[in-house]
Amino acid sequence: MKAAELDRKIENAAKRGYYRTKQIYKKIMRKIRGNDVRYFNTTKRGDINDWRIQLHGLDKRQVGKTMKCVIAAMTIGTDVSSLFPDVISCIHNETLELKKLVYLFVFLRRI
Repeated sequence: MKAAELDRKIENAAKRGYYRTKQIYKKIMRKIRGNDVRYFNTTKRGDINDWRIQLHGLDKRQVGKTMKCVIAAMTIGTDVSSLFPDVISCIHNETLELKKLVYLFVFLRRI
């Protein structure tokens, strides 16, 4: 094998590795960032009543998603003060993420 041919093969392998690394990086960043935009897209009427029911659910993931929706609604100015007792009842959940969301709800409500 000639040196020039070997250099081309090494360069092509490096390019393939770079593009593959770039694809993996993009995939990881999409997972890290998530799709939190969906929490701000609420078009249904009666969301607060639905959230109240979901906050008392047994599925921890659903309760966490509901809490994220409630906090997103707070940040855009929706009055969710009627959910205060329901949110506080979620503090007894074992998951740390949900406890942090409850704390965030209480903290944002003070401001």
